[in-house]
Amino acid sequence: MSEFALTVLRLGFLALLWILIFSILVVMRKDLKVGRASSQRRDAVTPAQKAEPARKTKVSHLVVITEDDSASEYTLTDGMVIGRGGKSSVIITDDYASTQHAQLNLTDKGWVYTDLGSTNGSWIDRKRISEPVRLKPNTEIRIGRTVMRFEK
Repeated sequence: MSEFALTVLRLGFLALLWILIFSILVVMRKDLKVGRASSQRRDAVTPAQKAEPARKTKVSHLVVITEDDSASEYTLTDGMVIGRGGKSSVIITDDYASTQHAQLNLTDKGWVYTDLGSTNGSWIDRKRISEPVRLKPNTEIRIGRTVMRFEK
């Protein structure tokens, strides 16, 4: 092979390598923007209205504890969705959470937690939840590395 052909091959390989590096940087930048936006939305979630007085329940707050032991408290509302998605009422940043992981509903008998068919599931005492669960005070539900405790 001639010296010219070898130089062209080397420069072509170098150009492909730089294109790959720049495409990786673009993807990482987009991912960081999405992460920043979801954390801003998480801070923007305001505690919602209290349940109707006619339906007095023993559980009224949700405390979300992440793997780094930071805690956030939310007031429960009927139809509240928990997940990673931006449209969720409670946004958790756990990689094991689905976009819309679970939903909380207020019934005549109290609050009910329903897993919305998530891939990794929800867990109580090392047992996967397969059907809706009625919440009692201090019930702890785990999604991945995130623990949610339901309190008065």
